[in-house]
Amino acid sequence: MEKKYYQKVYYKAEQFNGEQALADKYHMKCRKAKDGTIHFLLGNRRVHLGDWLVRKEYTDKVKPVDNYCFELLFKRNEDY
Repeated sequence: MEKKYYQKVYYKAEQFNGEQALADKYHMKCRKAKDGTIHFLLGNRRVHLGDWLVRKEYTDKVKPVDNYCFELLFKRNEDY
């Protein structure tokens, strides 16, 4: 008989504001576009200003999440 188990998973989130320090911290690539703007790439995904960089606690995998999805998927833990 199967039993279901669950655990609470905590995430660390940081909002990307275009600082070079954050780009270096998460090993992002910076590319200059033809129109002169700078594009930040995390893996193969482009990170826009205001996006959230989310990672599970105790891991190194980072995923960019836009503002709308962030509000839907994640809730703030006031105790932490």
